[in-house]
Amino acid sequence: MDLIPIISTLGGFVIAGISIYLNYKARTSPYREVLYSKQLDIYIELADTLFDFYSNTDDLIKAKSNKEGERVELLQKEVTEKGINFALKYKKGMAVIPLKIREPILKLIDEADNALSGPFKIDKGKELKDSIIKAFHNIYDTIGTKQLSIETLKLIEKIKS
Repeated sequence: MDLIPIISTLGGFVIAGISIYLNYKARTSPYREVLYSKQLDIYIELADTLFDFYSNTDDLIKAKSNKEGERVELLQKEVTEKGINFALKYKKGMAVIPLKIREPILKLIDEADNALSGPFKIDKGKELKDSIIKAFHNIYDTIGTKQLSIETLKLIEKIKS
């Protein structure tokens, strides 16, 4: 039995396997970069929208607690618009957003719908603010930036008011 043809055949299979693997990696790398780029764009859009949503929700809670009737109606419309805008941004990027982020965002959208349907209640608004903060933190955790704790955000709100 000749070993040279067997060894050369096995060597050919190894080289072909390595070639196929490297070719596959070279093909998928640009797709991975494009996907990552799209994810970052969506995360930034969502974070910006969440910031507006949070600040308007906070203004609505303050107006409601100060019993500013006309301003409450105006702010409730603005918060509803911000919530719809956020949901549309999420829907636009849903295909590239990982499940880890999708779940808290869907929970936030449900809570926003619950809090903003009908007359606005302060306790539901506070729950909505907490959900916004959690979704915000999940987004920033995913893209690897350092987040502020909930206590720090609450302290910032106290300093602002």
